[in-house]
Amino acid sequence: MSETTLLWVGAGAMAVGALAILLLGGASTRRQAGRTGLHGLVCVITAAAYVGLATGAQTIDVAIDVPVRVVDLSLTAALLLLALAVTAAPRGTRIDGLAIASAAAAVAMVVTGAVALDAHGGTALLFLALSLAALAAVLGLLWGPMARSAAAGHPVRQELYRRHAGLLTVLWCLYPPLMIVGPGALDLLDATWTLAGLIALDVASRAAYGLLVVLEDDRLIAVEKHERVGPGRPPTPPGASGGPQGAASPRGGPDADGTPRRDATPDPARLSRARPPRRPLPRHPALRSLHRLRSMERDDLLPVAVIAASLLVIAWPRRSR
Repeated sequence: MSETTLLWVGAGAMAVGALAILLLGGASTRRQAGRTGLHGLVCVITAAAYVGLATGAQTIDVAIDVPVRVVDLSLTAALLLLALAVTAAPRGTRIDGLAIASAAAAVAMVVTGAVALDAHGGTALLFLALSLAALAAVLGLLWGPMARSAAAGHPVRQELYRRHAGLLTVLWCLYPPLMIVGPGALDLLDATWTLAGLIALDVASRAAYGLLVVLEDDRLIAVEKHERVGPGRPPTPPGASGGPQGAASPRGGPDADGTPRRDATPDPARLSRARPPRRPLPRHPALRSLHRLRSMERDDLLPVAVIAASLLVIAWPRRSR
């Protein structure tokens, strides 16, 4: 089987994976819609990259000629980590810094690794060391602060995060050995077999992995409806009423446990956590748009990221050679 045929087979597998993820994935909440959209977009980007490679588009002409494979790996690795960060963040918490840091480390890992493959001598060793350091940073973030963030939420969240992060770690760690035994290193495999192995890993780590995540997402949505983590606010287990047992009924009826209603008094701690009044929006349209963008939650920004990446995928074949 030729390399072109392998690329078309990989593009078809990624297209089927994207379709399955978007059809079987849920969108009942913004978080679930964000995870489904990100994993579907990962498969779309890879399928587009395979089509470009199969038709002879090896590079994308920006300020410099960037290999299509580097763009593909950079975008998909960053999006996979962003989707995993959504899983790691309990409802009511924000880990934007961790998500951005992990995505940036993944892009640095891919770019420095690509430079190491094209360089020779000491330069190749230097960029290989930088790529391995970036990989260590990604794994450190996944199993350090992001894992602790997931552990602060519901046990189901921690279980799903550990399974998804563990599977992604194992699949990503299979790429370096395959490149080492391929052409240009040990030459134990020829270019065709190496490409077949890379495509198989891509399908497993993007299409199959994404399908697993969206199929298990309903378990996470079930606990997110009752989960709220914040200052002085522990997570509420599923099935709870959302407030302390015996709280007074607001309409004069009996309490949740059936006892007569008691006089409700304002909770000072709750009042201290009340949000301050919103400032008026600026008059200038540009300043008003900037103000609204700054006030958006991370979950609100996920659709924006999906749309921006989709436009990039649509535009890049026109710029390729």
